[in-house]
Amino acid sequence: MCRCLGSDESVIHAIWSCPAIDCVWEEAARWGFRDSVIFQSCSELVAWILEHGKHPELFSMIAWSIWTQRNQIRTVQQHCTTDQLAQIAKARLEEYQAIRSVATNIAPLQSPSQRQTCNGQVVASLSEQLNQAYQPIEVKAMAAIRRISLRLSLALWLTAVEKTEGARLRGLEILFTASAQTTVV
Repeated sequence: MCRCLGSDESVIHAIWSCPAIDCVWEEAARWGFRDSVIFQSCSELVAWILEHGKHPELFSMIAWSIWTQRNQIRTVQQHCTTDQLAQIAKARLEEYQAIRSVATNIAPLQSPSQRQTCNGQVVASLSEQLNQAYQPIEVKAMAAIRRISLRLSLALWLTAVEKTEGARLRGLEILFTASAQTTVV
């Protein structure tokens, strides 16, 4: 059950559409589309944010903060109040950006990510050099952002492949049908 007590909880509801987190997303200039565009899944939401340039880094940090606070509440851990989440997320993002811009002389650390088929074949791999100045929590947040981007890229690529293959199959069906009709006559 969700914190709003009015809905079964899904990820999209928990981080985006739950009325209990309205105060987090209330900045209309950035998130005004929240009331006008309906998303069925997080992947739809992330795709829309990336497509429309709606501050994906800030979105990721806020969503991560909401989810972290949700888990802290559920496990009865110390947590910030909901109305503090947006400010805390903005501060974390600014800190991350500041560290990223000045941490250039530190030995890099690899952060790999792979996508595999059910047979274990690698279909995509992502590796990025990160500076060791980051805290583990920051590395996790950055890795989550990169994984979302990779998944979105793969989904768009697979959609394009499916459309292309579908068009080829329809073309082959037309050719086969026309060939069969010609042979029968």
